[in-house]
Amino acid sequence: MRQAHMNIFLSDRSQRASRVAFVCEGNPRDRRTWSGTPFGVFSSLEKLGYDVRWIAPKGFFLAIFYFFIKSIDCFASKILGVNLAIIRWPVIARILARRFKIDDESFDFVLSIGITPCAFYQTDLPIFAVIDATFDCFNGYYGKKTPLIFSKLADLTESKSVQRTNKIIAASDWVRDSLISHYHATPDKVLVWQLGANISSVVLTKDKKFPAKNERLKLIFVGFDTVRKGLSIAIDTVKLLRSKYDRDVTLDVVGITEEEIPEKCSYVQFYGRLNKNNPSEMAHFEALIRGAHIFILPTKAECAGMVFSEAAAYGLPVFSYNTGGVSSYVEHEGNGVLLPLNAGAKGFASEIIRSWDEARFCCFSVRGKVLFREKLNWECWSERFSKLIEDSIFNKDVLK
Repeated sequence: MRQAHMNIFLSDRSQRASRVAFVCEGNPRDRRTWSGTPFGVFSSLEKLGYDVRWIAPKGFFLAIFYFFIKSIDCFASKILGVNLAIIRWPVIARILARRFKIDDESFDFVLSIGITPCAFYQTDLPIFAVIDATFDCFNGYYGKKTPLIFSKLADLTESKSVQRTNKIIAASDWVRDSLISHYHATPDKVLVWQLGANISSVVLTKDKKFPAKNERLKLIFVGFDTVRKGLSIAIDTVKLLRSKYDRDVTLDVVGITEEEIPEKCSYVQFYGRLNKNNPSEMAHFEALIRGAHIFILPTKAECAGMVFSEAAAYGLPVFSYNTGGVSSYVEHEGNGVLLPLNAGAKGFASEIIRSWDEARFCCFSVRGKVLFREKLNWECWSERFSKLIEDSIFNKDVLK
């Protein structure tokens, strides 16, 4: 049955716009869903003329069951300190996948944000999955490691889903490596396409001006998790730049309020969470990142980070850790500097001073804008996807 649907897809697709069953847990028209990834994918495909329709989770009792399972997971994680990964157990994942009703006659293929439930979608259509991490990537990286018996269950679901999908679009090399080495995905099944920027529009300027040594340098930090994203390291870095190196440096913090940190500094400004669905707040965010000179994010764990694409769009040199999927967005000594995880504020301050004194900021800025034009934007992502669909029309082996 599935092969019959695939043949129809291959023969009929060239006569009209592709109809996409967009499966996503949250609203893809909301820029806050999954940090804006569904919005970027959904809207860019719409711009190319695809007939994209959101398959939202449905079913009252299934919604209650989903809330119940998530609550247990949250309780175990926060109170008991154990990550059970219940939502990834095969029996649970199978039940939760029923919330997504896909009418095969109304679509040509499925585009799933996330891979976990893919094995259990009730459809014979080709399935494409967009992911920024696997369970193997998450396990022990974000929080505590899942006990062996439960991690085996989660891995079983993930393995089934990897086998079920026709193509997996990974947000970084880090994810690709996990899919191939841990879940034994064939290399030709996995495509690495970086995520674009979650901003309204970008006008790339030819040259970004950077301050001289005796002028003010403005850093910007964007993130919601003060601990994982390393806000304290960013603040301590600014302190060192001011006290040890006697430089006029300030820090703008987006995503966190001043009340969330114990110590107040006159040279650190907090702007809280800016809602990118709100045009005025989006404009405020864009003004802040446009007015900054350096993007600093000492994140200890990061799957991809669309903020790196945003920094590249505005030509901001990036200073971050070499962890997770960061290196797929930031080239060390290309558009910024990636430090080892054991480096602290001293390391960040030292690298910023070195780059400042050696006039490297301008080179980082130029390279960042090149990377944005070449791969860190949604137009590039959607064009790649369009080519993938077009190739599949003429070569059915593409979908194997």
